Parts: sequence; C-alpha cells; structure tokens
Amino acid sequence: GATKIQYSYPQSIQGDRISSARSSVVSGHRGTMIARDGADWDCKAETMAIPTAPSLKGIFNTNVDPNLCTLCSDPLIDPRSDSDRPWMNICCGKEICSECRNSGFSYDRQSDRCLLCKATQINRIGLIKKQAKKGHAWGQFCLGIKFHNGNGVAKSEFEAVRWFRKAAAQGHPDALVDMSYHCFHGIGCKPNMAESRKYVERAMLHRRTLTDVAQRDLADLAVDYIRTHSTDMIEAAKTILVPLASDGLSLAQCKLGLYFFKADTYEESKQWLTAAALQGDREAAVYALECCRKLREIPQQRFWLGTASKLESLIDIPEREAGCIAAMDHASERMRRLRDVCGGCGAKLHGKMRNICKGCRTYCYCDQNCQKLHWNRLEGGHRADCLEVLDLKKKFKQMEKREG
Repeated sequence: GATKIQYSYPQSIQGDRISSARSSVVSGHRGTMIARDGADWDCKAETMAIPTAPSLKGIFNTNVDPNLCTLCSDPLIDPRSDSDRPWMNICCGKEICSECRNSGFSYDRQSDRCLLCKATQINRIGLIKKQAKKGHAWGQFCLGIKFHNGNGVAKSEFEAVRWFRKAAAQGHPDALVDMSYHCFHGIGCKPNMAESRKYVERAMLHRRTLTDVAQRDLADLAVDYIRTHSTDMIEAAKTILVPLASDGLSLAQCKLGLYFFKADTYEESKQWLTAAALQGDREAAVYALECCRKLREIPQQRFWLGTASKLESLIDIPEREAGCIAAMDHASERMRRLRDVCGGCGAKLHGKMRNICKGCRTYCYCDQNCQKLHWNRLEGGHRADCLEVLDLKKKFKQMEKREG
C-alpha cells in the first residue's frame, strides 16, 4: 500500500521530530554548499506517494518494540550527547535508554557482564563478529561501524561496506544511509549513482526512525546529488530534502533554503531559512538576512542581523564563516545609515531629533506624524514589515523559552 503525504512550507515553529535513537554513525566529511541549478522545485504543495515502511522488529535490536527501551518502555530518544546515547548489549541485542543505562540495571561494568541475559565479556569484538555472522542486522551494522572507525579492528572501508551491505539488505535504515553515501562516492566499492539512489529510497521510508546523525548525512548527500547537475539526481535530492525539511530537520531546511537562494527564488528561500533559524541555525539566519536584502525588506534585515549576532556559529569552514561575517558587517553599515534619514518625509536627522519605531526598531522619524505617514503608506509602507518582525520576535522568544 501507499500513503499520500502532502508537504508544505512551515507556518510556525516546528514541533519535536519523532526520532528513535540508535548508535551514531560517523560517515566522514560531507559537502555543505549548494551549487546553483535551474531546476524548478515547487514545494508549496508537493504531494508524494510514500510506500508503507516495513517493520523494523528484529532489525534495530531484539526489543519487543524496536522504538522503546526494553526495561522501562520509554522511547529511545537520541539526545545528541555521547554520554546519553542509548546502549545496546551485543550479547542479546537488547537496547535500553540512557536513563536505564546510567542506573546500572542492564550491565555490570566491573565484571563486563550483561544483566539481561547473564552473558560475560560482552564487549569483545569477537562477539560482535559472531552476531554479525549469525545474520543479525544490528550486529552486522555494529561490525560495519567498527571497521569504518577502526575501533577494535584494522580500519577498512571495504570490510565496512561488506557488512553495511548485509545489514542494508535486511532493511537496517542507518546501514541504508551509509550504503547510499559509500556507493555515491565510491568509498569501499565502485561508484554507482543508481545504486545510491535505491538505498536512499529505502532509507527515506524510515526517515523518522533514523538517528539525527543519519538524517544529517542524508541532507548532505542531497547536496552532493545537486552538485552533479543531473536532472535525475536533483529529483532524488528533492525526495530527500523536502520530507526532511517538512519533518523539521534544521539542516535540511537550511540546505533547501540555500538551494532556492542560489536559484534566485528568494520568497521560497526565506520560508525555509526562517524555519531553520528558528531552531538556532546561524547560517540560516545570515542567508535569511541576504534574502531580505534582495527583497528590499529593511526591517526584517535588521531583525536577522541582530538574531545572527546572538546565535552560536556552527560553521567549521573558515571561508564560509568569513562570508557570513562580511554579510553581517555590510548589513550593519546599511542599518547605521538608515538612522540618519526620516522614514516618513526623508529629511536628515541629527542628534535627539530621532524617534525610533518601537516595534521593529529600524526606522527613525521626525515626529509622530511622519511615523503615521510611513505606517499607512500604500506602496512601501511600514505596517506589513513591522508586523512581520514582531511575529518573528514572538517566535524566537518561544524558542528561547523552550530551550530553557
């Protein structure tokens, strides 16, 4: 069967995504800039037929419900922290949440003994190999990770691909993501774009049960697809970015916004960049600032300038960080010059003559009459822009309150 799912632009702050936690996958460096291409993506009302995803019981782990802790039945949440990752006992394949792991109910560290099945020496690499050779998808995936990272075994991408392929054949979602990346880049196997796309299609059936790391890897892989400038690969990138962005993944929202920005479709770009910035993405805030500059939305430019200055930079590429800082500096200079002219009559302002708008805090006026004139002006009026900024401020306050 198939389910019809309609994706649309985010209208408010995205809710928490459904994400079952698995051991994080390190798949190497991914490209992050989106190349310009003329493809036209209409994501405003995009309807796709998504086949029903097969069951993951016995694939991720041996829990009765693969999405719930085997001890307390709480969701296996991925809190993006090394100390809080869910824990799997390789001897029996049982997976528990971080709270149960820290309480010591499943594993005796001193004797290296599983308290669920009473097995001993459960952290040996030989036990992982044994489970993988028995055909358990979770064991095969764990062994692939060991070879990929060179943890306990000699690092080998060929061996990693061998075990990822076996796990992917049984439908392990994270293994499907890793295989799509390795096949596209030819790491540990021959480059094969068609095979990479097939793995992506299967992985997207389980996109809400992927780890945060795997979801980010998929978003970065979509960028690599776009760089090929192939129509088929760009369509494949679309099937990755649009659902992930609609689900609330900030990285996918930022990538989608950057794609539209490079294609000079600034309204669409601003929609997705705003959604990503509302989750604390500084780069998205800077590009939202640039979108507003292209659209000549001055109050919004000032808002995004202030927001980008407050958000922490997560960019690890010096050239891109330098570009963001330069864009912010240019915007700051434009805002400074704006304070010297009345927004209503255009007269030059000096010293205490300035009366600033208390809503967007962008325009200055001679007096209240000039402010009313600008507010009610039919063309180039201040009303719509100021109200939009106030709405954005409200959403960011909600975000800050939610993050504590």
